[in-house]
Amino acid sequence: MASSPCPPYLEFRHERSRNRITRTLTWFRTPREQMLGVFDALGEAFTEPGYNGCAFVRATAEAPEDSVVRRATDNYRAWVRGLFTELATASGYAGPEELARRLHLLYDGAEQSARMDRDPSAATTARAAAADLLDAAPLTGPATAGQSVSLIVPERQR
Repeated sequence: MASSPCPPYLEFRHERSRNRITRTLTWFRTPREQMLGVFDALGEAFTEPGYNGCAFVRATAEAPEDSVVRRATDNYRAWVRGLFTELATASGYAGPEELARRLHLLYDGAEQSARMDRDPSAATTARAAAADLLDAAPLTGPATAGQSVSLIVPERQR
């Protein structure tokens, strides 16, 4: 199947989410704080007028497996997971990929709760759970407090 361009709406939503998250992460000094800051950015989205849940979840609800919508969603999800992985690695956590997977599940759960329960505080609850998860996760060595992390910016779909 030939590659189709990303649907403009999903491209816009991905860019908007990425910009909100990267802007929010500039408020935090360490990669560990930035991991928690992702949930602050999520909470900001939940309080926007007309928040109606995750655009990618809604778009893929009935989309065929091999569709441009699924590819756009996979690209967005890979960016979120990659960001968590990069920040977990920079923080010195053992098993950063597994930790990123768990953080991503909290991220997804907060989105669903905010939508289904009409509860914007879901991001705060998910942030607290993420902090507990990070407190319990083993480190491979001392984290570098001032270590800078380049935020992952995916290529635009062609």
